[in-house]
Amino acid sequence: AAVEPYRFILAAMRAGERYHVEMLQRRATGLISDGDRCTGVTLENGSIDAGIVVLAMGPWTGLASEWCGVDIPVTPLKGQILRMRTSHDPLKLSVNYQHSYVATKSDGLIWAGTTEEETGFDDSPNSAARDSIMADFLKMIPGMSDAELLQQTACLRPMSADGMPIVDKIDGWDNLYVATGGGRKGILWSTGMAHTILDLIADGKADVSGAEHLKLDRFPAKV
Repeated sequence: AAVEPYRFILAAMRAGERYHVEMLQRRATGLISDGDRCTGVTLENGSIDAGIVVLAMGPWTGLASEWCGVDIPVTPLKGQILRMRTSHDPLKLSVNYQHSYVATKSDGLIWAGTTEEETGFDDSPNSAARDSIMADFLKMIPGMSDAELLQQTACLRPMSADGMPIVDKIDGWDNLYVATGGGRKGILWSTGMAHTILDLIADGKADVSGAEHLKLDRFPAKV
């Protein structure tokens, strides 16, 4: 719970750069295929050739269902967080109350959250969430009523139909995979999901306990 997402992603990107990974920020619009092989990805402006494609599109992964012809039941779930500064000592543990939590992160700030809002792809913060989070925060840590609100953020989590990750090879394709659905624990589960998808690509099976529960076929097929 003490993982700071921005620093975690920054460290992952720097590690990729050391291995000469090229990172592009583009909007994907579809897949390029040759028979049962995915040979690339189409972009708003251009395309990228690929020998292996992993659909790791976060809350937007469900949009790829039309591209691959297989239902990927993932939708966005909005969550909001407050970052606060206080004169009190850092919390040594994460404190939880119902769906809310309070923790001191590596940036030294108190983080309090969070909400679970089904608002489509709207990721804007709002005052209702701020007031709700603050009320729960004061129930959990009433001694920190002097906390100063520095920032309120909102994000979209990729939620699968059953709330568990999806890490699998896409049926009907020779080299197309999916890794998504981490929900509220996406950052915490990300390294395990990465190892699982790597095993699937390299060995054709995942050497991870419980990997069979991450497969797409656990969901009923849409008629």
